Amino acid sequence: MILTMPKSPIRKFFMGISWLDPNVRYFRELGKMQAQRTREDMDCWQSPEQIDLALAAGEVFVRCAHWQKPYFFPGDSWNVLWVGPEPFSWPATDSDLDVFEDMGFWLRGLGIVMNRRELGRFLEREAFGDFVAAVLCYI
Repeated sequence: MILTMPKSPIRKFFMGISWLDPNVRYFRELGKMQAQRTREDMDCWQSPEQIDLALAAGEVFVRCAHWQKPYFFPGDSWNVLWVGPEPFSWPATDSDLDVFEDMGFWLRGLGIVMNRRELGRFLEREAFGDFVAAVLCYI
């Protein structure tokens, strides 16, 4: 199953209201679904290079956004990955900043050097697969 933002108008309405349970429960459910993924599920990517990049970027999301595993699919929502499965918990409140910094550091390690503004534009994606494809174009 692909990780996406809520589709229901009611759930969309409650997005960003941390003290309301329907919103938090939705992200916890996504976290549980993502935690069930395995390395074998990564065959949904088109090439071994994409798998390697997806796993490496997934490690950044595990470290900074508190996902349990680094297994993300091409169609997973880029915004959901940044928020993580516990978006309103104490340690996750600055996760988007942590992900931004760590993702920039990781990209520099691949030889992709950008200033903050360029990096911000580069990281504006709809789906995780778009990000992996963009990184492959740079390296």
